[in-house]
Amino acid sequence: MISTKALNQLNSFVLVFSFFSLWLSVFMDDQTESALSYVLILSIGIIHGANDLKLINDTNTNFIKRLSLYIVVVLLTAIVFFQFLPIATALFIFLSAYHFGEQHWNIRIKLSNRFAYFYYAIYGLLIFSLLFGLNHLESILIIEDLTGIELQSSHFITIAIISGVIWMGMTAILVIRKQGTLFFWLQELFFLAVLALIFKTATLIWAFTIYFIIWHSLPSLLSQLYYLYGIATKKSVLQYVKSSFVYWVGAILFLTALFYFLKDYMDMFLSILVAFLAAITLPHSLVMTKMFRSTKRN
Repeated sequence: MISTKALNQLNSFVLVFSFFSLWLSVFMDDQTESALSYVLILSIGIIHGANDLKLINDTNTNFIKRLSLYIVVVLLTAIVFFQFLPIATALFIFLSAYHFGEQHWNIRIKLSNRFAYFYYAIYGLLIFSLLFGLNHLESILIIEDLTGIELQSSHFITIAIISGVIWMGMTAILVIRKQGTLFFWLQELFFLAVLALIFKTATLIWAFTIYFIIWHSLPSLLSQLYYLYGIATKKSVLQYVKSSFVYWVGAILFLTALFYFLKDYMDMFLSILVAFLAAITLPHSLVMTKMFRSTKRN
């Protein structure tokens, strides 16, 4: 877990840049906004998971075995995604929900493993349901394009209500157990309200970019810097970028090659991008879970 001072600085940074991003969107048309979103996702978004191999090396002595398994998982995930698109899309959303929830809470509060697993997943599911529900027109079209399944806005509302009630109930248990101060929990509710405002105000792609980059990727980078180097400084950031650069370039080249061979199917752009993100999210989330567990033991 990062220091309280670093967490407070992170919270301030996240809020300032979130509202700056909303302000910036006023001056961009849809095409520019989409292009910038893809650039940020394929740069910072991928870089935040580009040091997985170093994390594996630091958390397990059998590096070759773990590296081989990592590559196999990436390839199998991509294949499964295209072969079983509706099921794979649902699993990707649930996996991402858990991963986002784990990253958010691991740097904030210590939870017992059994309680934490469900808490992370429910919180992440609440975030996703708010994102999709508050942009339901775009979400319905994209999900239908990806899976062929036509959803209704009521589906997102139902999931948001159920996950929200469960999350509030579990949070009440933590409050009763005096895990975290009243100010801490009020602050978390405020953050949730800010996210809802962002999701409601921005387009789907820009809202997701703001959350994925500012609320998830940058905090994840901070966690990794503390784990790998014990501190977050300009020097440690440069070390991180240096050690992750080859992986990041490899990922971009792979995606570029994929688009080249599928250039006649550019209407599948979003499907290809989602499949690519799904392929690297599964092993990355496993590595991060292992890192967080190792950090707790230390």
